[in-house]
Amino acid sequence: MEYGTSLLNKNLNFLNTNGNEVIHELSIDSKFFDKNNYLDKGFLFTVIDAVSSRSAFLYDQELLFHVSINIKMNFLKEIIRPKEDLVVYIKTKVKRTKNLLFLECSIYDKSGSVFVLATHLKRLIKFKF
Repeated sequence: MEYGTSLLNKNLNFLNTNGNEVIHELSIDSKFFDKNNYLDKGFLFTVIDAVSSRSAFLYDQELLFHVSINIKMNFLKEIIRPKEDLVVYIKTKVKRTKNLLFLECSIYDKSGSVFVLATHLKRLIKFKF
């Protein structure tokens, strides 16, 4: 899959951790825009899934093993292909209970304009070995 790990490894940069917040920077290739110059929402879904999971691990390495049980995305503003390269920022707030991991994500540009708000709920896996 084009959206997968190879793209994120190449275009995703970890910027900072501040308490329970993890911030990444993502350069978005023009091939992810449709014929009307809007960013593909499937791509954004994949980004939220992958980056929030990575953020949980960066926040606490014990959070490596978990499975998604719900992702909800609110698209507040369309992302339109700019003339120059597009860079967005993804902030993930990590909250943990005994068995659940709650991740709140926002995708925004350098001016602070928010495009997407998302929640990602994961269940922690307990191995029996």
